[in-house]
Amino acid sequence: MDTVLTIDGNSFPGIWRYLLPEDFAYMKLPQERHSTCHNCPSVACQSFRPDYRCCTYLPKMTNFQLSQVFHDNPESIKRLVHRRLVTPEGLTASPTDWFLSAVQNTSGQFGKGDLILCPMFNKELNNCGVHRFRNATCSTFFCYKDHGAEGEIFWDKLETLVVQIESALSQWIMSELGINIEMFFQSLADAAEDWTPPEPPISGPVGWTETIMKGLWQDWYHRETEYFQKSYQLLQDHKHELYEIAKSYPMKRPSEFERKMQSKVPDAISHRLSESETYQKGDIVSIESLWYEFSAVQRNLLKIPSSGEEMVQNPYLSLVELNNFSLDQTLKPHLEGYSHAVINPDSPTQNLDSMVVIKSHETELWHYFSSPKPIDETLYLELTDQDPQEIMRTISEWIKRQILVDRKRI
Repeated sequence: MDTVLTIDGNSFPGIWRYLLPEDFAYMKLPQERHSTCHNCPSVACQSFRPDYRCCTYLPKMTNFQLSQVFHDNPESIKRLVHRRLVTPEGLTASPTDWFLSAVQNTSGQFGKGDLILCPMFNKELNNCGVHRFRNATCSTFFCYKDHGAEGEIFWDKLETLVVQIESALSQWIMSELGINIEMFFQSLADAAEDWTPPEPPISGPVGWTETIMKGLWQDWYHRETEYFQKSYQLLQDHKHELYEIAKSYPMKRPSEFERKMQSKVPDAISHRLSESETYQKGDIVSIESLWYEFSAVQRNLLKIPSSGEEMVQNPYLSLVELNNFSLDQTLKPHLEGYSHAVINPDSPTQNLDSMVVIKSHETELWHYFSSPKPIDETLYLELTDQDPQEIMRTISEWIKRQILVDRKRI
């Protein structure tokens, strides 16, 4: 359960083998070759901090994810307990931390600011300290998508699905261990009732007050490490049932807490708040429905036009050699292994959003579509030295990024 699940070059927490239907492990997924944490393109292209990068964020980690971390490294969870950052639900944002996160994300400071920095980040190694156990939001975040806007939709659908599963299982564990969820939500609402926005300067996470922590933890107060041990055992005992449990669990939402928090946020930022800044992302929707929606998007993302359609190079784009192309020097480390780029010559800027970089062998595929061609067996006969599956993957990406277009639409 702790062993990483790898699909098409993407790594996911091992527990996803049990959180999702078995079909997920056999799906074709975007490779997202340009979103590399160890060589972050957003540092170069968006002026992200080179240390925390996209970890200027307080992740909502569930109790069962923290129980896995506890099993792996007990001291890291004990430190979070000492800082009053964790509740029976998991790593849960206090009103002040929720507010700081909202301010940072609505002011264009995500990836750049220091109002909220992830407490799970390992400063010594300069990477995520809980990568094998990270939540759905972190697991599905890619700053640059191979499939462009449609790739964004794909990962958003997967995130929404897994967030719902995580939330349901988190509440199931709370109820199994005797936490009264209604009382828990009431303690959240009480915290919001007594809270006022902090005066700057302040940075987080700052955690919960001692009084609120007593109400949130109920009979488990000062027995938090034992709680995570029990959570881990529940996870082990029911790992083959987790998806079914999540589907059937009657999940609830802390509506009163959300309403009170929203009412106290200054007007200057309240209108810019999105679902990602709410306490629990998205509405409560049937997990089966979310799985169906995600599966449909996944099939469409890699769909190739029928043999009756002819595709051709987008006439507004050009192929250039990277060595002969004026490019921001900060981008060069992210283009290692690539020889060419397809660009719009009229674009005022050239960055990873506005161009598609390709490898030397892929230029043959680009030239193949210099005139309208159907996508059929002729393609494989012409490009005999290339893997058919990789050809199809590349074509699907190029169609979604409008590198190739239907000749009838020109």
